[in-house]
Amino acid sequence: MNAQVAPDPQELIIEAAERLLATDGPQKSTVRAITEAAGVNVAAVNYHFGSRDGLMTAICARHMRPANNLILERLQQVDRAQGTVSVKAIFAPLVSTALTVWMHDDVLKGLRDFIFVDAELVQKLNVTEMSDVYQQMQDALTEACLTLAPEQVRRRFSFAMATIMQVVRSHEFKRAPDEAGLIEDLLTYVAGGFAADTGEKER
Repeated sequence: MNAQVAPDPQELIIEAAERLLATDGPQKSTVRAITEAAGVNVAAVNYHFGSRDGLMTAICARHMRPANNLILERLQQVDRAQGTVSVKAIFAPLVSTALTVWMHDDVLKGLRDFIFVDAELVQKLNVTEMSDVYQQMQDALTEACLTLAPEQVRRRFSFAMATIMQVVRSHEFKRAPDEAGLIEDLLTYVAGGFAADTGEKER
């Protein structure tokens, strides 16, 4: 007779937190509610994840890292030679992922909604999971937009990301009748912020 394998407490906690984030949102996804749903002691979150923020970071990685790895792969394939790269091509991997993957993930929506109750946590999640993607995009943009100073690139990149995430939030769970058209329009809009001083007509 095979002995039963005890459930992994980490997995129980993550699954309980994901359910609460997806169904009840961040305000009800407290450590106490999560541990009650997981059937573990309150101290288990600190023991396994270091803190509530550590737990949310683990969940964020679980839902974002596979897509982020694909974004990085696609960014590495962008031709960054002077005069051949387009701003649209740099933003395309992220925008496509944002509107076809992140936007329809209920758990990620719950994590994004933390901005209304804990903006500091959202910033931590961005730094943890998006820093490599953001850095590679900004490096490519610096090469593409030769008339912009690096600080201008960083500032405009920040504006562009705020615009993209606002579109994600405003369209969540409302599948666009023309999702491809929405992606193209957003890419054109975002790229315009960089093209203005380059004299380059985005293609």
